[in-house]
Amino acid sequence: KFALDQGFETYRLKAWTVDQELRLAADWASAHREEASFLFVHLYAAHSDFGILPYEAEGVTRATVAEKFGVGNYGCAGEVCASRRLMAINYQAVQPLEREREVTRWLYDRGVESLDRDLGRFFDELRRAGLWDETLVVVTGDHGEAFGEHGYFLHTTPHEETLRVPLLVKWPASSRRAGLQTTRFSTALDLAPTILAHFGLPADDLPGHDLARQSGRGARLMLSKDAVRVDDLKLVLATPEFPRALYDLALDPLEQRNLLPEREADAARLEEIRRLAIAAARQRM
Repeated sequence: KFALDQGFETYRLKAWTVDQELRLAADWASAHREEASFLFVHLYAAHSDFGILPYEAEGVTRATVAEKFGVGNYGCAGEVCASRRLMAINYQAVQPLEREREVTRWLYDRGVESLDRDLGRFFDELRRAGLWDETLVVVTGDHGEAFGEHGYFLHTTPHEETLRVPLLVKWPASSRRAGLQTTRFSTALDLAPTILAHFGLPADDLPGHDLARQSGRGARLMLSKDAVRVDDLKLVLATPEFPRALYDLALDPLEQRNLLPEREADAARLEEIRRLAIAAARQRM
């Protein structure tokens, strides 16, 4: 559907649990241990779904929510359940419960914990197979999750609760790159150049930079559908849901203080940077 199978020798799409997916991944990695290989595993946990609870986790049920929060039969408003319920809250078709934010955040955290355990077992399998020390492992996410910080749930907002994602890079034991740290933010565009550079492959024609290299003093740029960020200054473009806004993330990481219209010149500068970056990207295509 999204052409994600391009370039892969083997591509499998399975409606399996995380544990099943990672067992298959560990078996595949072990079977290809004698050759250079690239394995991409896309997991949907922790993620809002369309069952009963918006976020699923091992050992968590509606009874668990009722016991902990005193909220019976959580997850449905009539026939509208899970993610559909949260979307209905976003568009004011359903009124949120008094403890809605607390419950959803707790459920999401339990989902993250379940995923963390599953990944730990997967990494243990790589160790048992003798693959851990020699393997480059990257763990990241495609979006964060909102819990009403700006009036919305799920992952539709252009704010940091949606755009900030985890990124873990485990270098092979023989690499001198292990242990490098930076306080500068990175983006998903940095992943491909990082992986290619590690294996000595060219990546100069790609946007982003190798995370293992010491960053220069130039500004860091982040683009998303409705926002642009340069270092700590971020502009949220006007959308039907949100007004145009400028934030200084160093001073206001939760994006509560809109600096417009006092700093309109800064906003205009970020919009021009965004326009030029998009034009440059189109020229590469």
